[in-house]
Amino acid sequence: MNNKKYIISVIALLGFADVVHSAIYQCRSCSAGTYGDGLSTSCKSCQAGTYSNIGESSCTKCPSGKYASEKGSGSCTECPAGKYASGLGNTSCTECPAGKYASGKGNSLCTECSAGKYASGKGNSSCKDCTFGTYQDSTGQSSCKDCPSGKVCPTTLAAISASGCDKVELKSFTTVGSGSGTLPQGIYYVEVAGAGGGGGGGTKCAAHCKGEGGDGSNGDLQTSGYIHVADSLSYNVTVGKGGAGGSYGDYNGACHSAKDDAGSGEKSTFSSSKASVTALGGNPGGGAKIGSSANCKDGSNAVANVNGKGADGGGGKSGETKGNSGANGWVKIYQLVNCKATSSSSTPSYSAGGSSGGGCAGGCR
Repeated sequence: MNNKKYIISVIALLGFADVVHSAIYQCRSCSAGTYGDGLSTSCKSCQAGTYSNIGESSCTKCPSGKYASEKGSGSCTECPAGKYASGLGNTSCTECPAGKYASGKGNSLCTECSAGKYASGKGNSSCKDCTFGTYQDSTGQSSCKDCPSGKVCPTTLAAISASGCDKVELKSFTTVGSGSGTLPQGIYYVEVAGAGGGGGGGTKCAAHCKGEGGDGSNGDLQTSGYIHVADSLSYNVTVGKGGAGGSYGDYNGACHSAKDDAGSGEKSTFSSSKASVTALGGNPGGGAKIGSSANCKDGSNAVANVNGKGADGGGGKSGETKGNSGANGWVKIYQLVNCKATSSSSTPSYSAGGSSGGGCAGGCR
């Protein structure tokens, strides 16, 4: 064998072995989402809740506000609005509970709704203002409270006194019978008056004897509390008729007492889904009477519902006179407008909402 050729062949073989050795033992970087621990000949996938960059020897837990739902993640995803992830290594996000919210992305916790706001259901990215006529004086609530009857809800924390509002008579029902209508957004209150009772009739028994009938009483007067209307409110009314006057006692050659036949006043009403008001009618007056010795006695006055505003029926004022009918009732609807905040720090006895139409944080006044 040619020694020169043999030496060349050995050198060639040795060179090929170096190439093979270099190819076998050369290290490669693990891709994102995997890692190499230095002991394995292949890269391993990161578990859910963790991630890795290229060439990492271990995986890192996702920080709060982020998550990785699958194995082999090269990065973590921010929680969407309305959800959060607290702590490290989260595989998913959790919806904010009712009364709390998370705005934007990457939230590690949820925030309670402030007073005057609410968040119903789960997964809220913001809170809503309490609607007109409602309030919420606590934080972290899922709903608002209705202002109780007789109170109103200011739109700001500053007290708004009713004395700083203009009172406008929006509608007046004076015709006997039924009526209806719709109120737009605003603050209202209602006055309802029952009809007056009829007056008793008079009587006459000779020229020297003249008895007067008693007056019927006023109808009752009732008012509603302040009524908040958020959008619109349908209502119905009835206006009561005044009681008929009593008939007189005719002489006709003999003494006759007047009959107690005067009529009672009818009730008046206002009804809606938010408030109902009823005012009773007045009682009738008594007719004049003839005594045992042919003396005339005035009829008795009615005594019930004397604090009402439906006018009473006048009694017969002389002999052979019929009593007057009582006045009809009425229903009046008022609106509070142009409300202005007062500078007084004391809480008013009642107050009215402002023009913005929102709910209030501090409660009803």
